Amino acid sequence: MAMIQRSQRFIIGCLSVFVLVLSLLGGVTAQESTFSLDAVREEAFWKLDHWMDVSMFPEKDPQRKSHKKALKKGRHNFNDRTLTIFKTGSYRVEMPGFGHGLYYRSDGTLSAVEFYLGDAYPYKIHQYSYPFGRLLKTTIQVSPDEIFTFSPTGRLTQHWLEGLCYQGDKEQHSCSPQRVSNR
Repeated sequence: MAMIQRSQRFIIGCLSVFVLVLSLLGGVTAQESTFSLDAVREEAFWKLDHWMDVSMFPEKDPQRKSHKKALKKGRHNFNDRTLTIFKTGSYRVEMPGFGHGLYYRSDGTLSAVEFYLGDAYPYKIHQYSYPFGRLLKTTIQVSPDEIFTFSPTGRLTQHWLEGLCYQGDKEQHSCSPQRVSNR
């Protein structure tokens, strides 16, 4: 029992030092982030492929009729998926249990595929175009209240902190709601 308590104290001590180091690295934008932008960018792009084979996904939404019907009725959450509709009529089918989400145009043709990575912070999403599999963006959620999105070249495009969205010019903007997945 004493050995377990010492191990727990050691782990807590290591985590405390890690958090302290991260907080000393400085902020990302004018908002008080505890993560440096360089450290977050490095983590987001670590072992990231800029091209992905997305040919295993069908070009058309096989459940388009049921998805459209559910969205018209205001139904968005299901056991295995979450549906999101956008102003343009396009929609997303988010399937965290399967590790991916699918973006469809209003006519039900696939436009992008995103892959969810991680079971603990930081969570990552890498979004690729369909059918070419080119990286469109990468998103990393470093805590429950903080999310960063980068372009394929590594430019910070959006930063969410405590529910507010900031863009590269560091001013608050109205951004689409963002979250990595149903975690």
